[in-house]
Amino acid sequence: MRKMRPLLPTASPLSVLIRALLALALVACAPLSFALAAPLASSPGRADAQAEIESLRSALPASELSDAQRESVLARLDAAAKDERAAEAARSQVAALEAEATSLSASAIRPDTVLAEDAAVALQEWVARIPPDANAEMLEDLLESQRGLSSELAGEIDQVEAEIARILSRPAETAPEIAALRRQLDALSTPVQANANEPDLVAEAHRLRQSSELHRVEAELALRRTEQETSVDRQRLREQALREMESRQRVNLRRIEWLETRIAELSRGELELRVAICTTEAASGASSMMRMPAIASPRRCRIAVPASRSAGRTSPSDVGSGASGAVSSPQRASGGGSRICVVSSPSCGCGS
Repeated sequence: MRKMRPLLPTASPLSVLIRALLALALVACAPLSFALAAPLASSPGRADAQAEIESLRSALPASELSDAQRESVLARLDAAAKDERAAEAARSQVAALEAEATSLSASAIRPDTVLAEDAAVALQEWVARIPPDANAEMLEDLLESQRGLSSELAGEIDQVEAEIARILSRPAETAPEIAALRRQLDALSTPVQANANEPDLVAEAHRLRQSSELHRVEAELALRRTEQETSVDRQRLREQALREMESRQRVNLRRIEWLETRIAELSRGELELRVAICTTEAASGASSMMRMPAIASPRRCRIAVPASRSAGRTSPSDVGSGASGAVSSPQRASGGGSRICVVSSPSCGCGS
């Protein structure tokens, strides 16, 4: 019987060993390839640019540059360090804006009905924590504290509203800024042409200065673009925060209203108690006065005096026997010659 030839050639032990070694080499070189690709993917200049600036600065004392050249190199190095710090700050702002825009998707937007229910529950829980026997002084301290919290929250609300207004107006300002940054980026992309007559330190300082300025412009351009891309999400996030803060403010105002009402009720109750005490004391004093013996009051009696005595001044001795008291002005009685005198005397027995 005829043998069948294999369709594929049989691999020799040597070829198998070579393939295994190649596979191991590829696995071992994979982390190295990623490490080499990482610096290329990252933006140029950060710690390495600062290190180059400081290295060149430390080489100045040992150089043979003139005073003017030293000043020029130092000025360029200072400007380069300043641009690197500005670029790093812009990168940090980009990361913060991206994180803020991402947080919107993670946080659920609560509707107004849920906010209203939460506010009502918060008010009830707060009222339940106040002691039932709290006096007016304690409630006034709570009222002052609550007014302070409301004032602070009002300031935060004003700040958020100002941020929303700034976000809404920012796109109109960002467009011309992006155009200007693009023109600067195009101008800085051209490499520095070294002068054959200038020292290496001066040329290197010039290169670092342009490189750092390029880093700053790139970072600011990325910041402006990120502001445009995340403006809608950041606006929605602040609007949600504003709605929640306004709900908290409504709770604060209701607490203040409750405290004011409670303090007024306590003051009214205290006033009514004092009025009741005074009324009771007055009624008790009146009943005591009624139980005391009555004091006789003087009476005014009309007594006839003979007309023959009208020429002289009438005295109490002229008014009948046993009459004592004051005598008023004499008056002539109608139809007779006698005069009438009015005498005030408690011992008068005339009965009228």
